[in-house]
Amino acid sequence: RLEKVDEGIRVLGGITSDGMNFMHCAAIEGKQKSFEWASQTLNETDVDFLLHETTPIKMSVLHAAMIGGDVSTLEWVNEKAPFLFKEKDDHGLNLYHYGATGGFVEPLQWAEEEENKRKERQREEGEEMEEEGWL
Repeated sequence: RLEKVDEGIRVLGGITSDGMNFMHCAAIEGKQKSFEWASQTLNETDVDFLLHETTPIKMSVLHAAMIGGDVSTLEWVNEKAPFLFKEKDDHGLNLYHYGATGGFVEPLQWAEEEENKRKERQREEGEEMEEEGWL
């Protein structure tokens, strides 16, 4: 349950033993409606706070969404927090690793398409690509 507190939110009973908040749990379950509710109910600062929070091993909400396998959830999280796309956890796992863990093909295809779009945008803007060794 979320309780509004002045300029932020407090997640009551919402942090799991693995350190996951509301957004992580909704992402793993592929619950796009939960994200829509959050966008309509919470202010942008609150949503941003939840999206920036990581678990103790630095698993992001986008990582959780890759496990969940729902592409609309991935798109929503990526739109709100595009910086998460290149994030790795403390074990060096990136979104492709988490996607493989979830066992769904669609998130892996989405990630590959999104990475290609990002590379194309960088080429068009004349920026130098940095190689991350994703696969």
